[in-house]
Amino acid sequence: FYFKDQVGQWAGSLSDAVKWDSTGLLSVILIFGLCFLFTSIMGPAGHYLLLMPTFTFQRLRRKVAAHRRHAREQQRRQTRTLSLRQQGEGAAAACNPGAGGAAGAA
Repeated sequence: FYFKDQVGQWAGSLSDAVKWDSTGLLSVILIFGLCFLFTSIMGPAGHYLLLMPTFTFQRLRRKVAAHRRHAREQQRRQTRTLSLRQQGEGAAAACNPGAGGAAGAA
């Protein structure tokens, strides 16, 4: 749609370039080849180029979200480890009150 006029001019110039072919088959084959080139190679490549900013932004968002998720998990692990240590120290002090008092006096 966007390149209709330009491709029409290219097809005309291709036909003029091979007007020495009396059958006209070479002109048809070249025009079909031009269509194949645009629909199979240039079209998908252009589509990818147009969508590249969106793909890049999505990939960046996923990386940032994964980084945040990883940081949150590390923070939870550290909090859980500290909590377990404090519970362990509290349980040890409750089982052996003299050791807790001696450590506090020193």
